Amino acid sequence: MALQQRLLLILGTSFTLLWLLVAAWLLRDLNQELARTLDQRLAASARMVSGLVAQYPADTWQKELTRSNPFTKDLGVVCQIRSEDSDLILQTHRQLPPWLSEQEEGFSEHLIEGERWRVYTQRTNGLYISTADRLADRHLLSKGIFLASIVPFLVALFGSLIALWLGVRRVLRPLVELRHALSQRRPDSLAPVQIRNAPAELKPVIENLNLLLERVEETIAREQRFTSDAAHELRTPLTAIKTHLQLANRTNDNANKVFLDDAEAAAVRLQRILEQLLTLARVESSYQWGQEEAISIEQLLILAQADLADTERIVTAVPSNAALVQIAVPAELAALALKNLLDNALRHSNTTTEVSVNVTVNHGKGTATFVVKDQGQELTPEKLSHITQRFWRNSQANGSGLGLAIVDAVAQRFGGSLTLSLSESGGLVAALELATMP
Repeated sequence: MALQQRLLLILGTSFTLLWLLVAAWLLRDLNQELARTLDQRLAASARMVSGLVAQYPADTWQKELTRSNPFTKDLGVVCQIRSEDSDLILQTHRQLPPWLSEQEEGFSEHLIEGERWRVYTQRTNGLYISTADRLADRHLLSKGIFLASIVPFLVALFGSLIALWLGVRRVLRPLVELRHALSQRRPDSLAPVQIRNAPAELKPVIENLNLLLERVEETIAREQRFTSDAAHELRTPLTAIKTHLQLANRTNDNANKVFLDDAEAAAVRLQRILEQLLTLARVESSYQWGQEEAISIEQLLILAQADLADTERIVTAVPSNAALVQIAVPAELAALALKNLLDNALRHSNTTTEVSVNVTVNHGKGTATFVVKDQGQELTPEKLSHITQRFWRNSQANGSGLGLAIVDAVAQRFGGSLTLSLSESGGLVAALELATMP
């Protein structure tokens, strides 16, 4: 789970539980306060009636009651006055049940017409004055207060969650910028990471990351210097060995001539392997090849065939605008990649067969594809899967096993691709796709 999602889950759950606990606490206190307020209203009504009753003489209550409202279920607060003998004296509505059969004082609850009522009874001057209201009305009022309170609560809760989401996104924005900066970097880029307005907690991470990149850059630079120095040091004795072998081969001693020829061929092969290893190391490192330079398709084909033997076997098919389309790859590397493909096709096919080069340009995609097809030794799908691995060679081949690895490295570094497949005759079909200049 991502850090942002984890923070939102933990904080959102905590906020929601906290708001729910506070809401339950407030609603409980509100219901208790509402019940106390309504009870106080009943008590105040009873005291008010008691004050009115005290203004009339006692014989007034012995008269027959002639005016009363009928009892209905739409009553609000009702009132009833009885004597100490439980005789009815006055009531606000007819057919009210006798609440004072036990002449209880204070608050109590009674069942009237199937509904429960809250009753308050007060004794004043020998009279029992009772006021009552329905508990259903209290529950309805409590429900209305609950509904009126829950809407602002829900708005505040969801508003807090939205504010929390926005706040977490804003706080974690430097991490998103850091991830974006790292994902957009080239694989060979070791430049320091720069994040604007980075928080204090993230600055040590960026500083240590930049220190790591600096140490990696120094290590790669040392390895490059070592590779260059080693290649230079090995070139000198190899050149000397090759020269001496050539001089010794000019003698007339036929017995040694075969061995000298083999030794010279081995020295040439070793020199070629060292050159290819050095080239592969430079391609995969941060070595600058002059990316601003470009080469046309026509010039690229000429340069790639310059040092090859049996170039008369190469048959090319190029578009009409081959001289105008520029390859967005340094000329040296583009020529090296295509040269390796052609050399591989020439060396692994019969000397009497042709090697075809078909060039197509996709202007919409901005690429040029060089398809090199030979009629060489039959390959199997298993061998095809290993053909770009370093030092892998077919059992019948005598190459260094680095040519196609260099082609693949060049294609990957400059946003191209190398696709290998088998032709119908079992030969190799290599499609090198390179980017073109806009």
